[in-house]
Amino acid sequence: MNMLPKTRAQIVRGYLNGELTAGAVSMTTETTLDASSDLHKEAHPNCVVCGPGNESGLRLEFPMLDDGSVQTHFNCDAIYEGFPGMLHGGVITSLLDGAMTNCLFAHGRSGVTGELKVRFCHPVATDQGSLVRAWIEMSSPPYHLLKAELIQNQQVKARATGKFVEQANSQAGCRQRRENQSCGFKVRK
Repeated sequence: MNMLPKTRAQIVRGYLNGELTAGAVSMTTETTLDASSDLHKEAHPNCVVCGPGNESGLRLEFPMLDDGSVQTHFNCDAIYEGFPGMLHGGVITSLLDGAMTNCLFAHGRSGVTGELKVRFCHPVATDQGSLVRAWIEMSSPPYHLLKAELIQNQQVKARATGKFVEQANSQAGCRQRRENQSCGFKVRK
């Protein structure tokens, strides 16, 4: 009987080696957190990536794994194409950002993206599935550094690093930026 991986490194290695599928891990090691689900519904009800109230959105769910990371499976349908046969870079970026935001939700936190850096390593093919994962790299509330990756055909196709700032609500965050108050990131004037 094969033991399922428990750490993020073991899971990623399993995907990269073709030993695991998205369903094998998510169905057996996910943790359900009702509090984070409530936070998600309250803070992000109409998000195009994960909002349950957005009928035109992707409505992705990001269950938390035992190692504290989150993941989801995404079918890279041709309707999300940029260049022929390739997933649009904006869609990839949205998936990675959404995964990191949902990782914060899974840990009972809500934050806005202050900075997002995406590295496109290889083209992401349309008409194939992919796995999107995110985890907290470093946390010092109200600031959080997260990482995410999109894996397809056992290969990391894109990765991101995001800096997030907790906000009581997004309106307060906008007001704070307008007033050029310090929010942990450089504010350009």
